[in-house]
Amino acid sequence: MAKRADAVEPPRKMCGNCDAEFANQNPFRNIFKCAQCGLISKKPKLVPVLTAREKLEAERAPKPASPKAAPAPPVVDEAAAREAEERRQVSEPGPEPVHLNFTYPNNAP
Repeated sequence: MAKRADAVEPPRKMCGNCDAEFANQNPFRNIFKCAQCGLISKKPKLVPVLTAREKLEAERAPKPASPKAAPAPPVVDEAAAREAEERRQVSEPGPEPVHLNFTYPNNAP
């Protein structure tokens, strides 16, 4: 019997450490062991299997803009730059405050 293109397949179980697919998808006692990194897992990461139709739709979908294209730096006018510099100067810490050591007299609580 041939597989249908739209048949629903169970999700594949992947290693949570190295993202490799487990060789045995139905292991004994539900303990998965990764062949690449040796991770032993009882609850592996589940990744859905795409059908043929979903693969075609993903290939035809428009690609997002590349993350390497950096946005232009914001334009800052001189007044805003001066104001920001004044704020930085005000927020800088001043000299250390003087603490006086005060002791209570012997008869005070």
